[in-house]
Amino acid sequence: MLKYKPSDFNKKAQFGTIKSGHNPKNGNPIKQFVPQIGLKYCSYTENPDRFISRA
Repeated sequence: MLKYKPSDFNKKAQFGTIKSGHNPKNGNPIKQFVPQIGLKYCSYTENPDRFISRA
């Protein structure tokens, strides 16, 4: 079993919706991302040799 440190979770994913609006300077329509939830994660890569050495 792997043990993760809090410092390993150095990447962030955000999930949300797109909000439509108008640019107040010139009135052009704009779309803006509005995050609803954010999660931190760490990347992990499996090494095939790890499974062979367990056998």
